[in-house]
Amino acid sequence: MYKWQTLLVMGSVMVSGVVYAQTSGHHMHQHTQHNHHVIAAKESSRHIELQQCWGRFRVEGPSAVYVEMHNSDKQQSAYVVGVKSAAFAEAMLHESYEKDGMKGMRHVDEVEIPAGQTLSLKPGAYHVMLFKSQSVKEGDKVPVTFVLSNGHEVTTECLMKSMASRSFND
Repeated sequence: MYKWQTLLVMGSVMVSGVVYAQTSGHHMHQHTQHNHHVIAAKESSRHIELQQCWGRFRVEGPSAVYVEMHNSDKQQSAYVVGVKSAAFAEAMLHESYEKDGMKGMRHVDEVEIPAGQTLSLKPGAYHVMLFKSQSVKEGDKVPVTFVLSNGHEVTTECLMKSMASRSFND
């Protein structure tokens, strides 16, 4: 009996949370339900230009992608909250860091591109990690889609280069 009571209470809380989120509207213009949690979409510029996308491709193990992201909106920041590619089973936003002389990488949930500015996803900084390639080989151009916090998606093609590559131009 306790489990059913708990489920009923949880369901009531979720429904009232959805109703509250939909009626309160404090700058929340889009609402989605994902994994049984109410998520209010964050306002984000849609004016993102992606240039010079390239990646370090590895047949076995993860690959990485780098790109220049320009937000041409002079008023609103853009927030990248996800990434995907049909050429890979999984894609994640990461950042490289150094702490106490140790270098590492960690997953990040969001990357901000300030209004009117460019953010470079590059080696040693923010980047995209790609896992489990789907018939990709060095020299291929693969689609990569960046998902913004407001649900808008921006797609570009990325040239997959050798692991020894250091930039888009080499």
